[in-house]
Amino acid sequence: MFSFLKKLNKKEKREIINYSYDQNAIHFKLNRNFSSSDAVQLYNNLFNDLAEDGFGTVEENILSISHNDIYPFLKDDRSKLFPIPKYFDGTMEVKHRGFLDRDAIFEVNFIQNDTLLFSPKIIGSILELTENTYYLLPESMYQSYLAVKRANQSNNTALRYSAIETMQSFEDNGVHYKGLIENDFIKKVDKIGIDIIENDTGELDIYPLIPGLETEFIVRNSSTIANHPDQHLILTNQNNEKTIRYILEDKQLKSAKAIIKTKRIPKEQADQFKTNPESFFAEDDIQAVEFSKYRLIRVTELRTEPYIGFFGSTKMEAPMSQVLTAGDDIALTDKKDVKAIIDDLDDIELEQLQMEVEKVKEKGEEYISIKNSDPIPLDIVESLLKECLQEDQIKEFENKETKQKNEFLGINPNDEEGIGSNNDEVVCIKHSAKKQARDWQNISDKFEPKPHQIVGFNWLKTLYENGYKGGLLADDMGLGKTFQVIAFINYLYNTKSNPLDHSNQRILIVAPSILLTSWKNEIENIIIDKSAFRVKILQGRNISLKKLCDSFKEGPDTVQNLAQNSLDIIDLLRYNIFITTYETLSINQLAFANKDLFKFELCIFDEAQKIKNPNARITQAAKAISANTPFTIVVTGTPIENELRDLWSLFDAFDPTYIGSWKSFRERYAKPIEDEKNIGKVDKELRKKIGDYMLRRLKKDHLQGLPEKHLKFIEVPMHKDEIKLHNEIVNSSLHSIEKLQKLRILSLHPKLLDMEDKLDKENFIQLSNPEKFFKSSKMSELLNLLNNIKAKEEKVLIFVIRHTMQTLLQTALQKHYGFKVDIINGKNNKQEIVDKKLEQFESKKGFNILLLSPLAAGIGLTITAANHVIHLERHWNPAKEDQASDRIYRIGQEKDVYIYHLINTAPKIETFDSGLNKLITNKKSLSDGTLIPTPSIKDSEMVESFFNNLDEIEKWDLMSPEEFEIEVMRLYEKLGYRCHITSKIPTELGADIIATKGNETVAIQCKHTRVKKRQGRDAIRQLIAEAKLAYPEAKLVAVTNFYFNDNAKNLAKSHNVELIEREQLFQLTLPMS
Repeated sequence: MFSFLKKLNKKEKREIINYSYDQNAIHFKLNRNFSSSDAVQLYNNLFNDLAEDGFGTVEENILSISHNDIYPFLKDDRSKLFPIPKYFDGTMEVKHRGFLDRDAIFEVNFIQNDTLLFSPKIIGSILELTENTYYLLPESMYQSYLAVKRANQSNNTALRYSAIETMQSFEDNGVHYKGLIENDFIKKVDKIGIDIIENDTGELDIYPLIPGLETEFIVRNSSTIANHPDQHLILTNQNNEKTIRYILEDKQLKSAKAIIKTKRIPKEQADQFKTNPESFFAEDDIQAVEFSKYRLIRVTELRTEPYIGFFGSTKMEAPMSQVLTAGDDIALTDKKDVKAIIDDLDDIELEQLQMEVEKVKEKGEEYISIKNSDPIPLDIVESLLKECLQEDQIKEFENKETKQKNEFLGINPNDEEGIGSNNDEVVCIKHSAKKQARDWQNISDKFEPKPHQIVGFNWLKTLYENGYKGGLLADDMGLGKTFQVIAFINYLYNTKSNPLDHSNQRILIVAPSILLTSWKNEIENIIIDKSAFRVKILQGRNISLKKLCDSFKEGPDTVQNLAQNSLDIIDLLRYNIFITTYETLSINQLAFANKDLFKFELCIFDEAQKIKNPNARITQAAKAISANTPFTIVVTGTPIENELRDLWSLFDAFDPTYIGSWKSFRERYAKPIEDEKNIGKVDKELRKKIGDYMLRRLKKDHLQGLPEKHLKFIEVPMHKDEIKLHNEIVNSSLHSIEKLQKLRILSLHPKLLDMEDKLDKENFIQLSNPEKFFKSSKMSELLNLLNNIKAKEEKVLIFVIRHTMQTLLQTALQKHYGFKVDIINGKNNKQEIVDKKLEQFESKKGFNILLLSPLAAGIGLTITAANHVIHLERHWNPAKEDQASDRIYRIGQEKDVYIYHLINTAPKIETFDSGLNKLITNKKSLSDGTLIPTPSIKDSEMVESFFNNLDEIEKWDLMSPEEFEIEVMRLYEKLGYRCHITSKIPTELGADIIATKGNETVAIQCKHTRVKKRQGRDAIRQLIAEAKLAYPEAKLVAVTNFYFNDNAKNLAKSHNVELIEREQLFQLTLPMS
């Protein structure tokens, strides 16, 4: 329809659409006598479509759009099909006569080309100079004119100040108010919250919470507010030569008075007030109170056992976690020999070895020697040590020795019952691109903010000044989220009207370990005057934090005594910006919860996908600390990685009242997208609810001048011998998942099929010989591609998932090109090591190669020295793949970027590569342009694309371990249990699922196999060594989709552990009679 109408020229559009206006609306009349009946019919349909979409009304061939609605209409592409007047390109100047507090009248003038316009008429949104000369007012002028008109028609001081606030907000958009001195501002208070202060006796002191005003100011002026006789009140706050007048109109003033009158909540009513504050006030008195904006007391208690919550996906993706596993490293060390060495160690030597392992890990090294042995891979030693310790735990349990339980902060989980009041509020923030010089004067000239970064900073500032609890900064990777946040920190300490006390009010930054040093370096590089910035990295064991954890339960007096007398804590409190990891936060959460000691004003969760699982202890720790912090910034480039629960958990971390309980959110948004046809509709509803509480911009929209990005899918014909191997696998009697695994290995390198499981030193040397290694179809094409990049003297990143392939490729490339090729794969992510590898990669002139895992490269790496990316393996989660590619496509990239996918093909055959590519492409098409993530590829989808339908048993066998846990949980829910999947971090406490029914508790350990391997004693060991201690009264159950071996059965029998094997599991899946 559009394409036909767009072909009409201006003259034809004027002939078919007649334009007019009056005080109520702008009218578009359809000329049914126009020469083209097709055009008339199409416009008729368009009129009706626009009316259905809420842009106007249609009556007798006339589309009428109100002056208020014309501006949203102009943002719609269909508006281009209508004759619209030009925007007025001058300025609007406003003055007032008389006293603002009494009888002032505003005078409005319009200026064009430095000439004052004589007696223009304002007709709605139209500025009319003559009958034939008229303009459309910009929205800023239209809204300002309406505010001025309302004020002039009423003798209301609050309306006059409100009009001034409106004009000041449009200062950048051609509206100039000439009535107040510089640095004199008006702020109308729309909603107020409740500030809760719990005193030593457990009573709650409550005060009005007015955005932008400190509690101390409210307390000082509470008598003025309570006794003010008029219908409006102006509170004037002067700070740092800046004056802000806060306007409270009738409803706001009445609500503030009601809160001050109530003043104190007795201890016995405190819990009721926290959960239902509305019940303490008369409804007419609190019309301006926003109960989602009271300072929440979310931390409820200390706990020693995990919360059994309602969380659990409605539809957790079963990703190709087994087919696309990273696999084991090349086993050049015999694990049995290492086990023999460890078994010979006594208790003291074992303890010393544990300590040595920790030291080696801290240094970032990957090998360790035991009693002068040859270097042994650290992960092998760690796994064997863990087995030894598990045996010790069983012995400890059998000897009835007790184990002290760790305590942590219990929070209101917001799972079934919402915290506070669920509300229909939508946060709306004016996005300003105005750069206030004062806000940026302490930022180094080397970091000139880009327009989108100014908008981002202003957005954070506006949220903070208006009393919101935080915001979700979800900009695309590479748009400078860290820079925007550091600019905001600078505002808090240096440029806001009443800066934070940098000796007493602190900021907490939580990030993955790989980013700690980067945060510290960025602060030091970006900030000019660092006198207010004393930055401390806290990671791992810290004696000061341990002391504070131990003293937390003893009360504030003990903590205060430590703060005054313990030298290490006195030293700790010299710092005002703490940078730590999620793991350190979780372990030391009792220390960080000392809010009166640390006085955190701002909490920042970077790469916040780390707290997307509400059951994880690190998530619960983060939410507990955030609840005690006035403002929290959640930072992530991927707000939804796998499922909508990710987004819910991020919002729940900073404002749990806004988006509601998980149960209500799941019903409204998560369940409907089980039918993928609903993705578009749900996306629209979700975006509307999120409003401006999340800020997300994409590189393609906001990085002007960024080089082109070229996606190239290179089809690589398989060799005859590879096609033969493919057919043999497909037609074999192997289990479907085994076939898929072998097809995946074949897609990497055919020689790996025979050699990977027995890749000793001799085989490794043979296969990594470049003459043999680069003979396969895909490796041959890879070499051609690399030679082309080398000819351009450019750099390339190669992404490979499987560790074996990484090591083989590294060796073969080094032999072929004669220089060192590094690997970054998550096993060596110590910051210093990664930095050193990146520095060596970038500093080498011309051509260079770096191998990475797409999982390890998803966080915090900027590698703009490279402009080529080769995905040798596709990842099952397209978001992870995009994250990996974006390591090179971000601010600082100066060359065109090329992203390559090597896809094996064969005539009349669906290869592993082509099948996976087809599934990813189809999945992406469902969610392109939406907030909803591209659904992950599941094993069952891959298997069915190759091997058609599956029977019920095979579906169970194809599950990932995570999906197996979900399905077992659902079986128990069918039996009437309330179930909870346990957190895996820092420990699952020996059980994957906790099921409760009445007074009965069941601790369930799930063991899944895809290769029909009998399960050993691991599940039973975990249950009796950990779960029995964490849940003393629980019944212990181990479940597998296959069978347990005899050793496992004997151990289970002696410790009264129930086993559920294949046949019993299948019976449970049958419909209940």
